[in-house]
Amino acid sequence: MQAGTVLVVDDDPSMVKLVRLALESAGFRVYGALGFNDALAVLSSTSFEIGVAVIDYELPGSRLDDLLREVRSQPHPIRAIVTSGYSLDMLEVAGGTLPAGVDFLKKPFLPRDLVASVQRAFTKASGSGS
Repeated sequence: MQAGTVLVVDDDPSMVKLVRLALESAGFRVYGALGFNDALAVLSSTSFEIGVAVIDYELPGSRLDDLLREVRSQPHPIRAIVTSGYSLDMLEVAGGTLPAGVDFLKKPFLPRDLVASVQRAFTKASGSGS
C-alpha cells in the first residue's frame, strides 16, 4: 500500500537521493527536484499527486517564501516540511521565520525521524478536511 506522494526539493543531489531512499522504503512515492525551477516543473506536471513537500531552507538562486507560495497555490493542499542544518532558533536569530503551518526538521536527521515527520504531515492534511 502506498503511503502518499512526496516532493523533495534540495540543491544537494545526495540529500535528494538519501531522502528518496528513506521515504520510498517506508512506502511513499517520491519526486526529487534539484532547486526551485525543478520543483516548479514537478509541481506543474504532478501537483495533484503530491501531498507533502520536503524543502531545504537554503536553495541557491531562490527564496523559500517563493517556493512555499508556489506549493500553497496548487489546486489542492500540499503540506510543507522545511529542512535545514541550522536550528530553528538560529534561523530566527538570523532573521528567518517559517510561515504558520510549515513544519521544521533539522539536518542531520535519522530516516525514522524523516518518515515520522512526513507521516505527521499527511495526518495533518487529512485532518484538515482535505
